[in-house]
Amino acid sequence: MILVNGQTKAAVIIGNNPTWIEQYAAQELVRYIKEISGAQLKIVNTENEVSKGVDNIILIGRSETNRKIAELYDKGQIKLSMDYPGLDGFIIKSVRKDNKNYLVLGGSIDRGTLYAVYHFLEEVLKVGFFEDGEYIPKRQVIEFDQIRLEERPYFPIRQILQHTTMLYTPPLWNLSQWKKEIDWLVKKKFNTAMLVLHYCSQEPELAVIRERVFKRFGVKAVKDKRFASDNSYKRYRIELVKEVHKYARQRGIRIVSPGTTANVPEEFREKYPDVHYITTGWGAAGNLPKEYHIHPSDPMFVEFLKTFIEEHNKIFGTDHIYNFNSYPETNPGATPKKKKGIRVGFACGVTKAIKATDPKGIWFMDGWTFVESTYWSGNEKAFLEATPRNMFYVTDCWAEREPVYKRLNYFYGRDWGFAVVHTFGGNSQLHGHLSDLIRRVKELTTDVNAKRCKGFYNNPETIQHNFLYYDLCVKLAWNPKKVNLNEFLKDYTIRRYGEKSMPRMIKAMVEISNSVYANNECYPPLYHFSISDASALDPNIIKRFPFILNLRRAIKIMMEEKEKQKENERYQIDLIDICRTYIGELLNYYLFRLTNVFIQEDKRLFDKTTRLINSCLDNLEKLLLTHKNYLLDTEIQRSKNIPGTDFVKLVKNIKARFSFLSLAWGNSWESYPLLLDYAYADFFELVKFYYRKRINCYIESLRDKINRKESIVPSLEIDAKYKNVVYDFLEKPLKVSPRKCVQSTRSIVRKILKDNDLTITKREVEITQKRDYFVVANGGFEKKRMDWYTTATNFKVDATKENSHSGTYSLHFYCSPEDSGPKIFSCSQDVLIKDDFTVSIHYYLKNFSSKANAYLKIEGYGLYARYKRMQTLYWWGGENTDWHDARIDETGAYMSIGHQVDSTTGKWLSLTVNPKKDVTRIHGKGAWESLKVSYIGIILGAWASSDGNNQIEGYFDDIIVNGISS
Repeated sequence: MILVNGQTKAAVIIGNNPTWIEQYAAQELVRYIKEISGAQLKIVNTENEVSKGVDNIILIGRSETNRKIAELYDKGQIKLSMDYPGLDGFIIKSVRKDNKNYLVLGGSIDRGTLYAVYHFLEEVLKVGFFEDGEYIPKRQVIEFDQIRLEERPYFPIRQILQHTTMLYTPPLWNLSQWKKEIDWLVKKKFNTAMLVLHYCSQEPELAVIRERVFKRFGVKAVKDKRFASDNSYKRYRIELVKEVHKYARQRGIRIVSPGTTANVPEEFREKYPDVHYITTGWGAAGNLPKEYHIHPSDPMFVEFLKTFIEEHNKIFGTDHIYNFNSYPETNPGATPKKKKGIRVGFACGVTKAIKATDPKGIWFMDGWTFVESTYWSGNEKAFLEATPRNMFYVTDCWAEREPVYKRLNYFYGRDWGFAVVHTFGGNSQLHGHLSDLIRRVKELTTDVNAKRCKGFYNNPETIQHNFLYYDLCVKLAWNPKKVNLNEFLKDYTIRRYGEKSMPRMIKAMVEISNSVYANNECYPPLYHFSISDASALDPNIIKRFPFILNLRRAIKIMMEEKEKQKENERYQIDLIDICRTYIGELLNYYLFRLTNVFIQEDKRLFDKTTRLINSCLDNLEKLLLTHKNYLLDTEIQRSKNIPGTDFVKLVKNIKARFSFLSLAWGNSWESYPLLLDYAYADFFELVKFYYRKRINCYIESLRDKINRKESIVPSLEIDAKYKNVVYDFLEKPLKVSPRKCVQSTRSIVRKILKDNDLTITKREVEITQKRDYFVVANGGFEKKRMDWYTTATNFKVDATKENSHSGTYSLHFYCSPEDSGPKIFSCSQDVLIKDDFTVSIHYYLKNFSSKANAYLKIEGYGLYARYKRMQTLYWWGGENTDWHDARIDETGAYMSIGHQVDSTTGKWLSLTVNPKKDVTRIHGKGAWESLKVSYIGIILGAWASSDGNNQIEGYFDDIIVNGISS
């Protein structure tokens, strides 16, 4: 069948009664065919309107709207109805009838027809639809053989976006940007989305709902004025949300409406003092204010929820899906009985409220709250069984990495969805595990217990990056049974770069799929963070060093296609992304090397490594300057046109979002460093004026010590400098506005590849991989402080022979009572662990005061970067003020135990501990397993209070980690 052959050879018939979506589908088809070939196909209602000599006809619609499709259906030449293929399914079928060729693009329902058009463009004509834009192949001839495609989605619900996405990526998007995003959602066949509405109650579109709710209860709520100067900003945001929702609904996307936990301000509590309230607190160590919520057992709870739903629907309308989450990342209630009552009461109350206000209403719940089982105190089953089977679905929020559906017995018979987080905060470096993702989703299709898995939810915390990974998610969301990694990579390469570049570019895709896309560890570059602990010696980062070689090969292969791809912006963005990921891994290696040579007190190699770090950062800055997507100035300039805003405050808020997020949320500097760098990003301005300045602080602090022939990091001193860098970045205006890219991406990449110093050899990689990270290196200090990362403030620390248990060296520490200010030191290294393990140590306590102690601390790190999950603390000497036997909801981040051991002075003592057994003893059966600890930090340290004349002196020796079973 020929559609175009130098001239138009086809027409499009949409019938006499086309719906809006069917007309739009036809317009989209014609538009893309013109962009591909230059030919303009004519859209008509009936065959009588088709020009003579045109015998290739495209039929769009269904039997109900297009008579010609009805004729083909009646004669049995096509099969298309509400039931077949069904759901959002569609057919793409060529038919020969009466000496004419027909191509039928039709869906079981309206939006299915639009999906058919986009599927034809992508799968047959190889148009590439991506979140960052499109690749449209150019060809003068469009012809194909017989086509018979029948598609039906495996997952009825294909959902995307979550509330935190609105905080990190698009909070200041205008309508045009939202339309581009929605167009991509439709082209990728998503039918459900959370759009625009923030879950921060200060944002205008939610604030106005809450104001109306409180008004109905006779309460005037406090208004937020972080950067709004008048009500015009509020009006702008509300109208924007309405327009975005209208645009999405026209194209068949259902909008998820926000819910509430009935959290109320002080004014409400003063008005209704007899109402029963509960308190929750997030981030216990972050000095954030407590939140107050109406207790689910109080009749006011249901009334408040009903009022919230009613006021929301008056302003924004509804698609009958309401997102109510049960106190995420908190564990309200003082006793086990009260905790259970709150959870079950919440389920019953939400159900009543939705039923009372919207008979068609569906309750959607984000399952992130279930990932951390300690927040639930064993009440998951009681909660889920209190939810209604016929109007509820929940997502397994981190199922690509930490699925909970089996632990929760497939959500006890409730509808649920497989959800992919993939990205936390601002981790836009290339990462993820392609083959493992495919495996996990495909398992559902053969698991007889997973029949109620009705959805696929793509819910990263930030978007517009990792386009290959999310394109795979799209394929899996539609039909995982058809997905094969090798075939997907080939198809992706053709759609992204064209068929002519595919033979070479597929090799680059294989390189990244075998390295950064073959690992579930989420380890972003260290330059995004404050390097004030042993993060540069993290064994999981060290394991990634071989990826540097894969990334370099991928970049070289891509550069071989630079002439063919010079007009393809997708190629430019991918080249930047792969190259900045390469530089990030390379910087991790150099920071690892810098820290090691500092410990070794090798000044020559320290200076050389410093030059390499600066060279990497120079190249990264130049690389980011080559495209507007990597300039913070792009968002700042766009924000100038937002009505009713104080531009200075708004710019500060933008900068805070990517640095000190807690401040962007409206908290004070007292919350520092809570959420510092959580939403980090590779913008030129952030690298130049923020990240780089902190790295310079780190380097200069180490240089100062190495010049004094010391190898102890002054941690508190560096932390103070880091805080000043953050403050300066936020409070001072940016010095430049880089609106012009002075060099091309290709020229910068070419320079990086030519710089032979900026690389790592295979031999160097092999050396870093040789060390056995399952054992403590230099545990007896025979090599003095080699392999130990040491920080100290007002402490003297060194290896000595004067008092050694092993007969060689021990680690001596001492602080004087005369020294003023904080007194603290730590000596640490990371160790990979087996299933069960013990840690042994010999220690000697010479003397101590009542407010001073020494300790062995074992920190357990989880699956996301250096994410602390557990702390077991064993101390000797005086009092200790650290967390002891505390739950995750108490510390805000990790489970802890604390135990004082023998504090006898003047003799060597031994200690052997089993953290797994200790955690189980304190926190109960299954507690250790819930932590998912992948490696531990062994921390030897001492502390003395700055109050009074406190002092301590002692020794450490013979630190050993023993694996009990593999």
